[in-house]
Amino acid sequence: MRFPTCPTDRPAPTFSTLLVSTPCLLALGILGLGCADDRTQVDDAGPSSSTGESSGSGETETLGESADQDTSAETDTDLDTGDTVDTGDTETDAPPSLCGDGEVGPLEECDDGNTVDDDGCSNTCVSACGVDFTLDMTVDEGWFAVQDLRGLPGAKLALAGELEVSGQVRLRYVRANEGGIEQTLDSEVLGPGDATHHIQATAITDAGDIMALGRSAGIEDTAWLARYSGADLSEVWRVTLPLDDPQFLPEDLAVLASGDVVYTRTTEVADNDDDILFERRAFADGAVVWSSSFSGEMNGGWSLDRAARVAVSSPGDGLWVAGIVRVDFETHSATILEIDADDGAVLGASVPLDDPGGSQEQVITDFSAGPGSRVAIAINLLGPALQYHHSAVFMYESKVLAWSLLKTDLPWTEGAPYYFATVGLDDAGNTLVAGRYTHDFGSVTAPRVYVVKMSPTGEQLCNTRVGEGSDAVVVPASGFFGGGRGVLNLDSFGQGGMGPESGGNFIAGLRE
Repeated sequence: MRFPTCPTDRPAPTFSTLLVSTPCLLALGILGLGCADDRTQVDDAGPSSSTGESSGSGETETLGESADQDTSAETDTDLDTGDTVDTGDTETDAPPSLCGDGEVGPLEECDDGNTVDDDGCSNTCVSACGVDFTLDMTVDEGWFAVQDLRGLPGAKLALAGELEVSGQVRLRYVRANEGGIEQTLDSEVLGPGDATHHIQATAITDAGDIMALGRSAGIEDTAWLARYSGADLSEVWRVTLPLDDPQFLPEDLAVLASGDVVYTRTTEVADNDDDILFERRAFADGAVVWSSSFSGEMNGGWSLDRAARVAVSSPGDGLWVAGIVRVDFETHSATILEIDADDGAVLGASVPLDDPGGSQEQVITDFSAGPGSRVAIAINLLGPALQYHHSAVFMYESKVLAWSLLKTDLPWTEGAPYYFATVGLDDAGNTLVAGRYTHDFGSVTAPRVYVVKMSPTGEQLCNTRVGEGSDAVVVPASGFFGGGRGVLNLDSFGQGGMGPESGGNFIAGLRE
């Protein structure tokens, strides 16, 4: 259901006061809060995808809370804000900490141990990268998998990805600003009907068209690349991509300044010999411009290299490919390749993190390029058990490691594992890192999002965490828009898990 609009003569709440039991409670979209009392409700039908309203409108949706869940509790006064706060059974049953003591308390977005107001964490413990507004992308009986986030002039945002409703798949393109959704376009249902279809990745071109990389499974598996018009999402062209082996379907794509697209996949060159393939296709008609590949140190027998992500520097045509390269029989290392966009030649290779061998596995979760020769890569390190899993993020500039962000660099010590990080770079060279970890909220254990904004030199400009209890969220994608403001695609964990059965899908704009 929609809650009645709250009075607007009160100051907007910060994340640290969202649990305050005042007569009128507002929400950031990730926490279900209402007016007049502390009881939340949710309609059986779930939130509608057609409203296009943001949380700034005064109307909110609950995410994943039961209709008969009573959140009322005794109250007391917060020492920092003077507001009343919940003093009953909280997530942690821990007393609230004092802002400025260096410990991030239950009602604090951040705490850097000082009372300076303009250093990324305010003197009321509000983070500069906390959530400022949300846009509801939830689809009734379906799911909008946001795969590409792109900033548009005028502090606007473009989103593209796969829309799945009742088993039918379309391409969706959304243009929005912080006030709400301006336009939503859906393509025709992907066909033919006797096959199942999946959009693996999308990329929005400078001209506003959308490139889509897809898979179809019927009598045989096929892969395809298509261009859709940004005006009405009509299909301009579609080409079938060659496959050496049905298991090696395309992985990722990126668009050059010309509009040409580069995609990646693994190619089988011989028995037990797989290489990383990257291919450039023309914007006009999808024809091959060049095709190239890279082989790791092992050539022949069990040289099982794997393609992953591709990124293009912005502005410019710096081209980068990331993949997993087999070094020896026990070692697979994440590797960054610099590619000549004109002919596909490999200009250099860098290894951001040496694999110590069979004790862990590396998985590339995200890859992004920024101005000049900056590239950021996020890697999952999968240990022998879940508690040993963690993410690592590395920034390279001119193929030299500039900084890294590990779990030990984060300001929080509780929860594990920290993994599935995403990375985005803005035009100034700042990096937005967002990921998730498993947090114990007392009555429930669920994923929780962490957000860190890094400077080009590796300084943490701000950090915070997002999501509480059964409304905890995960982050499929992140990036920047509007002159360096961060944006996250938040998948609410809710009561039904992640994906189409979860509590909802929200775009969250950060404060800076």
